[in-house]
Amino acid sequence: MSSAPEDTTRTPSLTLRHLLERHNPIWEAALSRLLGLEGLSTGLHYYRNEQRERTGCVWVRTFWWALIVPSSFFRDPWALCIAHAEGKPFRQTCVPDWTKAAFTTDESSAVFDISDDPVSKSLRTLDLSTTKADPALDGISYLLNIHNDAVDASLVFSNPTDPGFKELERSLFSIGREAASRVPTLEETLNVWSGYLVG
Repeated sequence: MSSAPEDTTRTPSLTLRHLLERHNPIWEAALSRLLGLEGLSTGLHYYRNEQRERTGCVWVRTFWWALIVPSSFFRDPWALCIAHAEGKPFRQTCVPDWTKAAFTTDESSAVFDISDDPVSKSLRTLDLSTTKADPALDGISYLLNIHNDAVDASLVFSNPTDPGFKELERSLFSIGREAASRVPTLEETLNVWSGYLVG
């Protein structure tokens, strides 16, 4: 009795996810350093001085981070995130609560306080059942990771055409635009990114 032939095909989404997630540890480490955290995760984080002594702590309640990869072989990816943390008492002190955004490329980075999270707002109206897609070979891909006490999820999408995903893309871009306004060396990355935006 012959066995069934092995199915060696892979869907484009699975291949794309593999390519994107391969970069995860590098970008997670870069973003956590910018935020002053020991790692990019929810829960308790300690601040430390140069001697690695604990000097304070926060509880990260929620965060998301995104990896953006243009299709061009001549362009490196970049990453950004927003995290919300609550200060916790530590040795008669308590650091203030904070919400921060971070944006990083291979060459430049920015971190800043932010009062509004447009990406979280866009996620609330996202239609995950959409079938609209652009199969273009030249484009841009996104891996978005969302983490909090109730949710641990990731989304992979490329060249969005669905209105909800286009709004999500614009929200991500707005964080990059704010970062570039603070660190001009990021402007080149924003120019590359804007060239992929449609509508």
